[in-house]
Amino acid sequence: MRKIQLHTAALIVTVSTFTLSCGSRKSINPDDLPKDISLKPKYETGSSEAGKAAKVERQMRELQTKINDLVNSRICTDPGAWRITPMGSKACGGPAKYIAYHVDVEEELLVLVRDYTVAESEYNMLKRILSDCAITPQPSGIICENGRPRLLNHGDGRNQSLDR
Repeated sequence: MRKIQLHTAALIVTVSTFTLSCGSRKSINPDDLPKDISLKPKYETGSSEAGKAAKVERQMRELQTKINDLVNSRICTDPGAWRITPMGSKACGGPAKYIAYHVDVEEELLVLVRDYTVAESEYNMLKRILSDCAITPQPSGIICENGRPRLLNHGDGRNQSLDR
């Protein structure tokens, strides 16, 4: 009988302890509770980055069109009247490519190329673009073929087509 009384007393102490410890309830704000994923707005996190990336991508396309129009506005007959400039930005750094341009369009074109390079760098960060980190070698010169400039690669004598 004494054993039952001890078990009963222990049970009463345990229940009392839990009851007293649970007596202080905090007010819970429903907005602080986890939400069902189906109730969250689409692209809740990063939506501003996705919008920025789309805007930068449109800007890059517009700049590329203007750059192409300037480069194609001149016929290549004398390679001495053409220059080479780096363009774009690889994720690891350095230019994405090189382009040739006529000296007559240099001032306007270099501003567009700079803007394109800055935009591509921003786009790479926003989209978390990865790169092979290979260095794009600067072409060694320019030749004119069929009225179009061609960039010469170092050492091997092959021509690099211009992206247009």
